[in-house]
Amino acid sequence: MAESTAQVLSKSDFTKQSLISFSSFFASSPLTPSSIRVRTTLVALTANNITYAAAGTFLHWWSAYPVPPYFPEPYNDTSAYGIVPAWGYATVFESTIPSLPIGSLLWGYWPASTFLTDLTLSSTDPPGHWIEASSHRQSLMPLYNRYIFVSAASPLLASATDPSDLDLFAKTSLLKTLWESAYLLNRFVFSPLPDLDSPFHPLGTIGPIWSVSDSDLSSSAIIILASSGKTAASFRSELCHARPPGSGPLAIVNVSRNPASSTSESTNIPIKAVSYDSLSSSSPASAIDFLTSSSLSGKLGRIVIFDFGAPGSILPALLSVLSKHPSLEKIKTTTIGVGTDHRPGATQQKAIEGKIQSNASGARDAAMERLGPEKYFRDMEEAWEKRGRKIELGVRIGKGLSGDEGWEGCWRRMCGGKMSGEEGWAFIV
Repeated sequence: MAESTAQVLSKSDFTKQSLISFSSFFASSPLTPSSIRVRTTLVALTANNITYAAAGTFLHWWSAYPVPPYFPEPYNDTSAYGIVPAWGYATVFESTIPSLPIGSLLWGYWPASTFLTDLTLSSTDPPGHWIEASSHRQSLMPLYNRYIFVSAASPLLASATDPSDLDLFAKTSLLKTLWESAYLLNRFVFSPLPDLDSPFHPLGTIGPIWSVSDSDLSSSAIIILASSGKTAASFRSELCHARPPGSGPLAIVNVSRNPASSTSESTNIPIKAVSYDSLSSSSPASAIDFLTSSSLSGKLGRIVIFDFGAPGSILPALLSVLSKHPSLEKIKTTTIGVGTDHRPGATQQKAIEGKIQSNASGARDAAMERLGPEKYFRDMEEAWEKRGRKIELGVRIGKGLSGDEGWEGCWRRMCGGKMSGEEGWAFIV
């Protein structure tokens, strides 16, 4: 019976990880109808995985792959232990679905493990897309239950895989889901063409009314907090390269720990990179100095802050500075929450009055309702090929789950704050 390995985390403290090996008795059990048995092949490790662990109970991410009963004790206790999922690819090892034969490669949300796991799937639109229908996953947001057929034979299993192909698989695993959330924000929530793409609320299908004026960035300056992260970089790219002239924004301020790490863009939009410490400064390097410059004088009608997961004290400090500045205090300010700083020991942000939360799953559902699933995914894939996959990103490819150079070591470094937001790892497991 084959030995398998899985990373198991303590739900009460996700910095405590155990890498366990076990005999997969599960692999010998009969496969039920409309099911596939898969093994994770390549997955990405980013700060989002920390979020999946930190908010895993509240948002049901632990429910995607609960620890199975055949795990050795105490790791089979679902109340205490869990498996953090990750975006990437898996290979079909057994199937009762004719259109997903053995060897098929699928895109989706997979466990950080080498054990075989079963998915119960139902087909959906567009062709080649599948929805996981198991009862334990029904509380999971739809984004995380969609699986997409990639190819009938897994190129990642071939010993002669082209390195450039492997790099693309790794970059897609790291960036595509994060980029899609930025694409949704730019195209639909802050629609540059509201007559063509009528805007909807950042929460998508579950949000209240969101008007054309709510979505209008033509007289707005954008402040991007935690600007060095992958989702923030994707959003900045969409703002700069996927909006017609006159639709805004007037300017972009990137705010991060290390301003030099903010990705540069070839664009006519003025961009300034500043540090968190400079937000309350009156120096020429500060965000306030940039927003009150002569180039924006008489044009600026709104400031929109996108918080991609800055430390908890940053947004309140910024809002306080804006509200007290004589040139900015009467400018309308809108705050959009996109990410959260879930690093161990991070100060959690207190509730901010008026802050509007976004949700990529709800936004995608709303976009599919507007366009139909086939057109939505066709448009999104074309945009990914044209812009998303061209975003500069340092991709590092590791192998295996165990050891300092494997998933285990990378998780330890990330929890210890030793990985930057722009660093990206994908692992062949």
